[in-house]
Amino acid sequence: AFAAAERASALPFEPGGKTELAVLLSRGDSAGWAGRLDEAAAYWRCAPELANPDDPDQLQIAGEALFSAGDDDGALRLLRRAESLARESTALGTLTIVLELLALSEARAGDLQAAHAAASECVGLMRAIGQRAEQAKALGILSWIEAMLGRESECRAHVKEGYTVLRDLGYDQSGSVGVGLLELSLGHAEAAVEALSAALSVRRDRLD
Repeated sequence: AFAAAERASALPFEPGGKTELAVLLSRGDSAGWAGRLDEAAAYWRCAPELANPDDPDQLQIAGEALFSAGDDDGALRLLRRAESLARESTALGTLTIVLELLALSEARAGDLQAAHAAASECVGLMRAIGQRAEQAKALGILSWIEAMLGRESECRAHVKEGYTVLRDLGYDQSGSVGVGLLELSLGHAEAAVEALSAALSVRRDRLD
């Protein structure tokens, strides 16, 4: 993956645009996956310098880069700006991605209510525009947040909906991080281990 990202960075493209930012994010991600964390962070932290402050797509990529670098405050600042611009221009595709990243960033920053609001809106938009694969992903994030909030019935309902979507898409899903965390919070250690182990196994299979 890192070699592919390096080849992409060598291709001719207009500097200062979305493509350059996407390649920078890819190089950071690839370095991170390879365990070169300092190198990855250096790529990620360069992103805001290249982003056009009036372009929601570029701000979304830069926000994701800072999230990957562990800079929650910086990520939230860029993502909130991207959200505002995406709403103004009714760029629904961009807005859904921004809301997903906002949910993750708000959760990691400790504001679970804001995270839940962003994830809920993201799921609603995915349902409305029919992006089934992304809907399943957003449902996973929403159920994970609901597990941390202790909203058992909502968490289980959204996990069930996510399973249904994935089965419709031809995927076999037998575990859930959301259910695992929920069971853990309820003191059901064995059920938590079972759910989390199954979710990890599925992710490893997909990476292979």
